[in-house]
Order: sequence, then structure tokens, then C-alpha cells
Amino acid sequence: MAQIMENVRKMPLWRRAALILVLTGIVMVVGLMMITYISSGQLGSEIVKISKAGEPTAFPVVKPPQPTTEDANRYYTEAIGQIQPGELTNISKVYIFYRIGLTSLPANQFPADLREKVTENLTKSQPILTNLDKGAGLWLSWFDTGLSSDKLLRKDRLDTIQAAIILSSLRTLDFIRAGNLDKAADSIATSLKLLRVFDGFPTVHLQSRKMASLQLVCGDIHLLLQRDAVGSDPNAPAPKAKRLSPQRLEILQSLLEETLPPDTLEKTLLAERVYQIEIARNLLPKSIVSKYLSANVPLLPERRPLPTLTWHRMRIYRASTRFMRDMAWCVNVSRLPWPGPLEQAKDANQAPSGGNSGIVPVIAPLTRLSVESLAIVRGTVTLIAIERYRQREKKFPDSLALLIPTYLKSIPLDPFSGKPLVYSHDAQTCKLSGALEPNNAGQPRPAGFDANQVMSKPAAAPK
Repeated sequence: MAQIMENVRKMPLWRRAALILVLTGIVMVVGLMMITYISSGQLGSEIVKISKAGEPTAFPVVKPPQPTTEDANRYYTEAIGQIQPGELTNISKVYIFYRIGLTSLPANQFPADLREKVTENLTKSQPILTNLDKGAGLWLSWFDTGLSSDKLLRKDRLDTIQAAIILSSLRTLDFIRAGNLDKAADSIATSLKLLRVFDGFPTVHLQSRKMASLQLVCGDIHLLLQRDAVGSDPNAPAPKAKRLSPQRLEILQSLLEETLPPDTLEKTLLAERVYQIEIARNLLPKSIVSKYLSANVPLLPERRPLPTLTWHRMRIYRASTRFMRDMAWCVNVSRLPWPGPLEQAKDANQAPSGGNSGIVPVIAPLTRLSVESLAIVRGTVTLIAIERYRQREKKFPDSLALLIPTYLKSIPLDPFSGKPLVYSHDAQTCKLSGALEPNNAGQPRPAGFDANQVMSKPAAAPK
């Protein structure tokens, strides 16, 4: 050893410097390889934890088609294929003006040109609506929402789906204006059934679209219930609206309860985690993939190829591991009784990485949208139950307890407070509201579609 050191000291300075650089490089490369190996193991261990906990690591298997009937996928695909991606803006503008006019203008002042414009749109779109109606009555095994497409094609696909939902809602409003309330209820049922297309791969983006559309449909139901009580446009072909049939009210209530289950937020987060696992599949150790992950996965354009540079691999491994740990925290938060998730999601610092993975700031607005949608759906379901009671008993119930068990299984809880919805009525109107929101100056929060208005419904004269 002494001889070796003596030989090194006899080397020229440049050779010693080069030797030191080479040795340093070798140590750094070996170190990075070791860190990458450890990081890969940490990411793999997070997947193992997920699997051993019994939580999904792959999207659900596609439902088998019903052997005795057609599949709704055929009609939905054909209907949405008939809508141009750019049509969403045009349909939305017509819908917004029509809805504003229907809710704010007296019947005799409703613009004739607006009615004509809506009639023109609905006539042109009749083949689309016919396909949506056919699909609504059939089993849906699967629908391609564009998850496996690139981002531009996916956006176009989702925009056409949203345009179909708005088109169905526009038809609903036209039926309501004309006093064809049973047809309006059937149109709403078509809209609710169409929302099934988001459930195959219920990731954050898809579920956000679904909940926004569901709030729109709930608004249609509120208008339907109001028009059922006060009658229709006297200038319409049917001067007096027929009463809405109890059977259709029951169907709407059942569909609405199924469309947004209480555990929607949890299922959305689990699906988002599966989506991210599939994107990063090539980063995971092969032993983990073969043992814990299904081989039948969608081909995702965003699936990350394994970087050639060790430094880049290490960064992605660490980012993916932080994501999995933070998502595990988010999933646990989503399982808390409401309003627990709403409060917990506000503070990203509580997550294992302090929110550095970037997922927690995304979850906060999703949680807010979930609680708002759940409040709207529960309020709407309760309103339908009240209307069913009123049609039968010719008066409003004195309390929500009278709706159980014939019209409701239990009194719905306000997700903002975890307490039962507040109900009141007089001879002419009924009102539903939630408990007080924090820092809301003592004002009750409406449980209805429009957060600035208390849901109320004029009572019809008892028959």
C-alpha cells in the first residue's frame, strides 16, 4: 500500500487530478444507481400497500353486455358522433338564454324568436335525441370517454358528451314551457342515464364534468316541480299543464339517488390513483407489475417511458412515491363523515409530503364540488319526495319524518354540516336549507341548485 501511495505521489499533477475525477464520477454513478434502486423499491412498496389493503390497482373490468338486449353503447356512440366538437359553445348559448327567459320572464313576454331558435335546434338534433332516448332504456356495458386518447381528442370527446347533455336539457326546458311535464320528466331521465358514460373510468377530470352536469339536471328538476304547481305558459299549445304523474316522480327520485352515491369522492380518488399507476407503469419494478398489477390495461398516451438518465429516473421515482403517499392520505380523508373531508382538504400541509406532490391542491376544489353536488342532489331528492307526498295527501308534510319510509329511507343529511336538512313550510310554499356554513354571518345555506335562492315551491290548490 505504501508503495502504491508513493507511486501516486510521483504521478504528474494532471494525472492525479484526472484519477480523482474518475473515482469521484464512479462513486457518484454508483450512488445515483443505489438511490434510484431504493427509490424504485419505495414506489413499489406503495403499490404493494395498496394491493394488500384490498384497494384497486386497475380499472374495473368492463361489464359484460346483457345477452338478451342491445347495449346502450351503440346508441350513445352514434348520438355523440353526430355532434361536432365546436357545437358545445352554440348549444350552451341557446340553452343559457332559454333558461334565463324561462325562469325570469312572464309567459306572455317570452321572446318568440328565442322559441323559434330552440325549435330549430331541437328539430335539427332530433336524430341525436332519439339515440339518447333509446340508449337510456338499455344496459350500458362500457363507453369510451376518450381516456386513452391524447389530450386534444379527449377534450373534443368530453365536449361532445357535454353538448349532448345540454341538448337533452334544452329539450326538457322546452317541454316544461309547453306544459308537457311527463315528457319533460322522461327527458330528464334520459339526461341522468347519459351521465353513466362517466362511470367506466371515474377519474377526477371525468367526475368533475359529471358533477357539473348533474347540477344542471337538478336545476331542470326544480323547474319541473315549480311548473307542476303553477301551470304552464298560457301561450303554449297546452294552456294548462297536466299534473306530473307520481310514477315519473318516483323514477326521477330513484335515478337521482343512484347517480351520485355518498362515496363518490372516495371512488374518484381511487380511480385517479389507478390512472396515475397506469401512466407510471413502466417506472415500476417488473416484479411488482407481474405480481400486483393487471395485465389488461388501457393504452394511455401519457404513460411515461423510463428515462435513460439515472438522475431523471430518481426524480420521477421520488415524485411518484410522494404522489402515492399523498393520495393515500386523501383517500383516507375522503372516507371521513361529512363535513370532515371538506375541512381536512383545505390544509395541504397535513399530507405526508406537505402537499409537495401537487395532488392535494387539486383535491381541495374537487372536494368542494363533491360536497356542493351532494347537497344539491340530496335537496332535490327531498323535494321530489315532498312533492310525491303532496300529490297524495293534498298538503305539505309537517315534517320530513312523515316522508319515512314511504318516500325516503331516512332524512338526508346536509354534507356541509353533517346535520339533517332544515325544512319549513306554510300554506303556499315549502323551503329546504342546510345548516350554517362557517363564517356565513348566520345565513342559512340553501340546499337547492341556485346557491343564492332558497328552494321554494308554490303549492297548487288541493283537488
